[in-house]
Amino acid sequence: MAKKKKNVSLFLLFIACLLLIIGGGWWWRWVNLPLDKNTTQTEIFVVKKGESIESIGQRLNQAYLIRNVAAFRISVLLKGVSQNIQAGSFSLGKKLSLSQLVEQLTHGTLDFWVTVPEGLRLEEVAARVAQQAQASKSVFDEAEFIRLSQHLEGQLFPDTYLISQGASVEQIVDMFRVNFAQKMSQINNSTDLTQKQLVILASLIEREAKHDTDRPIIAGILIKRLENDWPLQIDATIQYALGWQPGEQVWWKKNLTKTDIKIDSVFNTYQHLGMPPAPICNPGLKSLEAVANPRQTDFWFYLSDSKGITHFAKTIEEHNQNIERYLTK
Repeated sequence: MAKKKKNVSLFLLFIACLLLIIGGGWWWRWVNLPLDKNTTQTEIFVVKKGESIESIGQRLNQAYLIRNVAAFRISVLLKGVSQNIQAGSFSLGKKLSLSQLVEQLTHGTLDFWVTVPEGLRLEEVAARVAQQAQASKSVFDEAEFIRLSQHLEGQLFPDTYLISQGASVEQIVDMFRVNFAQKMSQINNSTDLTQKQLVILASLIEREAKHDTDRPIIAGILIKRLENDWPLQIDATIQYALGWQPGEQVWWKKNLTKTDIKIDSVFNTYQHLGMPPAPICNPGLKSLEAVANPRQTDFWFYLSDSKGITHFAKTIEEHNQNIERYLTK
């Protein structure tokens, strides 16, 4: 009798497992079906940077693009693509199966990312955007960007930007301009410098300083030179005036000659007192803050050695000794 009951229990367990498997299979097939395979309509779905899989699934469900959040999580897990879902905009539609939708989120974003480091001139910024646009098969007019940015040197704020493939050049330029304005609003300017003067000096600091701790000191030196009618004598301004160097394939010539120092340009801070008329690059927040809050010292001179270490001097004699020690082979 006990054996018979045991067999019945096993049979019922088998039936239950079978029903569970059949039910699970039916459920999995159902959650993978398109919500509407006959529609051609799509909508833009934006995945936020750093957004969790759970959050993405919840929002996809709320947008009626998937049938079940748990199924979305399972599909992502089975495909092993949890680290491959990109931030950006995607064109998704109800005709996609769950599997197709997950695949779509791992590639084919309608946006592309552009990271602009500190210290680039506008032509270099344009080249960065063009490179990423080309990689994402987006249309971008590099020459038009440069034309529209001619008056914005110094305001193409270094940052990481998410740009829509369909964005116009004007919209992309505006993204940089708006970001710059937002960052400038966060800076507490303790000097009497105007915003234009602050940005010009920050652009010099960006090209001259190698370390963040040096920036406020160099800013103090440059401001002190200006107040005492000393020439700034910034090599980077000469590099900016020289422009593109075909032989070196760079915008910033590394080894300046005595002839270079004599270039006839309003940006030549060896020949002209005061600041250059405009920024020479696009400075980052650290350089802007350094000029807004310079450090007062007894130093009047500085130089960077081959290792990027800055050496300061109070007198021309000390500076010449540093030149002999760190720059003369």
